[in-house]
Amino acid sequence: MSEKQLNVVAFSDTDFPLLKRAPRNDHTGVLSTKYKADAGGPECTTFLNAQFTSGSYYHGLHEVDKGYTVTTTGRTVQLESAAVSYSSAREAERVINDARTSVRHCSNLRYRLHNYSFSFEEITSLPIPLTGDDSTAFQESWRLNGGKAEPWATELIRVGTVVVSVNAVNSPDPIGLLRQTGKRAAAELRQEEVRAADAPARQTG
Repeated sequence: MSEKQLNVVAFSDTDFPLLKRAPRNDHTGVLSTKYKADAGGPECTTFLNAQFTSGSYYHGLHEVDKGYTVTTTGRTVQLESAAVSYSSAREAERVINDARTSVRHCSNLRYRLHNYSFSFEEITSLPIPLTGDDSTAFQESWRLNGGKAEPWATELIRVGTVVVSVNAVNSPDPIGLLRQTGKRAAAELRQEEVRAADAPARQTG
C-alpha cells in the first residue's frame, strides 16, 4: 500500500471516548533506526526491531505513524499507531513471526538510543485473539534512564502486506484497549484493500 493508503489507519473519539490526537508524535516515512539490545542477547535485539518495525531491519516501503492520548479511569494513556507496508505478505509476516518467537526468549532487556537509556522488564505475551491475517501482542514494564517503571503494551497486526504496530503506554486495561484498536485498524485496512481492488474496475467500467 502507498503512504496515502496507510493514512486510513486512524482512531477517533467515536471509537474511544476521551481520545485526543497528539500530532507531535506523528511521523511519515520509514524509520531507519536499527536497534541493538545491550543486555538480553540476540533474541532481545530481534524483539526490539520487530516491536518497532525497524526500517533498516525489515525494509518497509512506506510508513505512517500517528499519536494519540486516551483518558481512562483518571489516567492518561499514550497511544501510537505505526502502519508499515512491505513488498510482499511474506515480508510483512516476518515481522509478526520474529516478535512472536523472540519474546519467548527475552524477558528483560536494555538498550541505548540518542544518548538515552531504555529498559523493558517482565516482557510477556498477551492473550489477545487473532486480528487481521495474523497478530501477536505482549506487555512489559518500560523505564527511561532508570526512572519510574510504566506499563507498556504492543500489538502487531498484519493485513496483507501491511503491519500495524499499536503501542499503549500507561494503560490500566491494555488487553481491552489493544483489542479495540487492533480490530479497528484491521477493518480499515480491509476496506482499503477492497477499494484498491475495485478501482481498476471502476476506471474501465
